[in-house]
Amino acid sequence: MSLSSKTNQNSKEVSYSVSFLIVAIVISFGIITQVVFGNLHLEKLIFPRNIVVLFLIISLIIIGNWKFRGSSIVSWLSSTKAAISSIVGFTVVTLIMGLLTQGTSTNTFISKLGLNTIASSWIYAFSLLLLLFSLGFATIKRLYPLKKSNFWFILNHLGLWVTIVAANFGSIDQTHLRISVSTAKYANIAFGEKGEMNILPFSLKQKEFSLETYNPRITIMDSTTTMISVKSGKNTLEAKSNNSIILKNWNIKVLQYLPSAELTGTKIVAFDSIGTAPAAYVSARNVQTNKQLTGWLSCGGNLITKMYLSLDSEHMLVMLPPADKEYKVLLYINNGKHTFSKQISINNPYTYLGWQMYIVDFNRDKAKWSDSTIIELVNDPWQPVVYMGLFMMIVGSLFVFWRGKK
Repeated sequence: MSLSSKTNQNSKEVSYSVSFLIVAIVISFGIITQVVFGNLHLEKLIFPRNIVVLFLIISLIIIGNWKFRGSSIVSWLSSTKAAISSIVGFTVVTLIMGLLTQGTSTNTFISKLGLNTIASSWIYAFSLLLLLFSLGFATIKRLYPLKKSNFWFILNHLGLWVTIVAANFGSIDQTHLRISVSTAKYANIAFGEKGEMNILPFSLKQKEFSLETYNPRITIMDSTTTMISVKSGKNTLEAKSNNSIILKNWNIKVLQYLPSAELTGTKIVAFDSIGTAPAAYVSARNVQTNKQLTGWLSCGGNLITKMYLSLDSEHMLVMLPPADKEYKVLLYINNGKHTFSKQISINNPYTYLGWQMYIVDFNRDKAKWSDSTIIELVNDPWQPVVYMGLFMMIVGSLFVFWRGKK
């Protein structure tokens, strides 16, 4: 390479400060476009339209590298500085999405900028496109001339590119449905987010349901506002025999705890059946006045009313409903030819015929005796592509690291 060509090449190099300025300008254009046109209508980019858009992006990268390889803009887009600055820009936009509540907002400024709907905003689209073009040009740059030493770099960057594309373009094609499954009969009709009806390629029926809860907690509530007077966590008492705590000058102690109880006449007795609820016999002593009280507490059910203990004219001792620890359901799955059973829980979904099944709710009135559950079904046709991209990225990174150690 001659001295003049080196000088020309160096003159095209862009500093990090200018690179970050370019990213800021691109995001600013996204903000202006968002203010003028509002959110993108991503529902219109479902398959095959998203494939067409993806084909156009790939075509622009290939043609740009082929026809304008030596131009300033392509040289910058394929540079490390462009990749790092565009990644930082995209990360900042993504962080805003994580920090701000997404959905309907009463703040006009946030709504106008689309900061409450980042994923469908022009700001997100501009930062995403810049990142895809930067990674795309950086990857294709190493393809010609093809060298063995560049293979792992290409695999790593191409894997990252594929992962980002599949995660973003694929989210548009995701289908989210919910179906109510009971012990009475098989069901195969699920409903979408807008109430649209969908017929599944299989039927579901509940066989068994089990629920495990944490012990309910006892706290002090304001009698007039029914607001909890003390903070949750360490300032509440777990309903467990012999547990005690001091809340608002009251020494609270659990004398007896019944995980499942019913009210028979005027007596609280242990009983395990539909409609029962936890109950605790407690004592409360005011450490300043030495006032002593005892009584039953219960969060209430069909066979036992809500019970509380009045401490004074402003405060009462109450039992909060127990929080769910884990619930799981055993389902019968019928595909028209065969029937089999599969258990799913909160942290253990099951995938069948491309549908991921998650248990999201159950009959709260019947609690652990629930005879129906709500199952969410998610179909993501791009998920295998995401996994492929991650695999490429991980393998490429490992070999780049290994070669660096050598």
